Amino acid sequence: MCGICGFLASSNDAPANQPAVRAMAQALAHRGPDNEGLACDGPMALGHRRLSIIDLSVSGNQPMANEDGSVLAVVNGEFYNFQELRRRLESNGHTFRSHSDSEIAVHLYEERGLAMLDDLRGMFAFALWDSRQRRLMLARDRLGKKPVYYAHFREGFAFSSEATSLLCGLPFRPEPDPQAIDRYLTLQYVPSPMSAFRGVAKLPAGHLLTVAPGQTPDVRRYWKLSFAPRAGAPKTIDEAAEEVTPILEEAVRLRQIADVPLGAFLSGGLDSSLVVALMAKSASRPVETFSIDFAGSSGEASWARLVADKWQTHHHQMEVKPDMVAILPELVHRYGEPFADTSAVPVYYLSKMTRAHVVVALSGDGGDEVFGGYRRYLWDKLLRHIGRLGNIAGGALGGLLARLPGTSLHTVRGFGASVGKPMADRYLPLIAHFAPADKDKLLTPEFRATLGRPVGQSDPVALWRRARPKTTSTACSIWIRKLICPTTF
Repeated sequence: MCGICGFLASSNDAPANQPAVRAMAQALAHRGPDNEGLACDGPMALGHRRLSIIDLSVSGNQPMANEDGSVLAVVNGEFYNFQELRRRLESNGHTFRSHSDSEIAVHLYEERGLAMLDDLRGMFAFALWDSRQRRLMLARDRLGKKPVYYAHFREGFAFSSEATSLLCGLPFRPEPDPQAIDRYLTLQYVPSPMSAFRGVAKLPAGHLLTVAPGQTPDVRRYWKLSFAPRAGAPKTIDEAAEEVTPILEEAVRLRQIADVPLGAFLSGGLDSSLVVALMAKSASRPVETFSIDFAGSSGEASWARLVADKWQTHHHQMEVKPDMVAILPELVHRYGEPFADTSAVPVYYLSKMTRAHVVVALSGDGGDEVFGGYRRYLWDKLLRHIGRLGNIAGGALGGLLARLPGTSLHTVRGFGASVGKPMADRYLPLIAHFAPADKDKLLTPEFRATLGRPVGQSDPVALWRRARPKTTSTACSIWIRKLICPTTF
């Protein structure tokens, strides 16, 4: 994990605000403890904090430049296909100064311009300055694993990997955005392009931003998940398993390219266990695996140990007595805006233990979304079947479920009330933290007034309907992964 930041003045004749960029970079020191870099060119200043993973030498420090210095870039993340791209670029005459994957960005831009994004495979957020065109470019990976916050204001344009860092570079202090808080109360995170602050936006996943001094930023989508039928697609579970196996093997192999020690989080669940198994099959020495167990709970430690023994990993396990009060300020500061995933607590402890042994750790995050591992997918499937009973029978059964007493059956009652509704309308209540009716009781009249609409007409519900693609149920888990994935990684 690295950190990127930058400032672009409102005029080509105005100098970049270097002190602001230095302050933003300093606020990102925890993301990149190995090096701090700064590059300036007239109205532009780029900052970088480095966590060294590939090419640990000073040649791998950022910002990166092309041969004549006309293109500068700062990168957070990794380009998994950098070796293949490097060979192609070198054959076309490009000269590299390092062995870092990040240097790919400047040379690929020379070759392909903005179309370079079609060639990149990885998790990344990067900024690139074209001194000839006097243009700044920001890009975020297809699923938004790496974050980018930005703000456009009278004095110019600023961006950073974290909201708390960006605030250090702004000439104003943004206020909370009630619309964003309303969406957070429903979804448990603030979806892009909004942030929790007025005047601050998040670059959405799969999007590109370009801006020149004194101009309004242009944000466009460069990639969109396709749900079109694919020729030769597997028709059975066995065929699907046969097709997905080499894809997973390659994905794990590419993520193990590093010049530093790496390991894996291991919970004992199917997703992390699969990653560890694939790592162990290709490794020349025991894989370093890490798990935690909370004191007084049955936990997953025994399952993790079972997998570790099976694949003969070098397993590290720690029992934790969590202190929420002690770590909450740290979590709030690092996330920078409201985020209600309770997994943040165990991941904090797990990451802290893991960092004492390795620099990079693979995990199974996203497995449940992609492969339908959550119970809510079963609930939705059941809703579809009940809806097929017809208006009378389905409505009667749904009405019965909706009237079940007891606060512990809140989800079941919401489930019953969703029978017969379109997919987006029936699925959202399964994941919503506060339904519109709940927010009617929770929010003050003053807060409701700032929303400019009745709370019952919940904007998050409308957002969900607009975002849902017209697709079949077989693709549900994929578009759900894309839509509900939190944007702070």
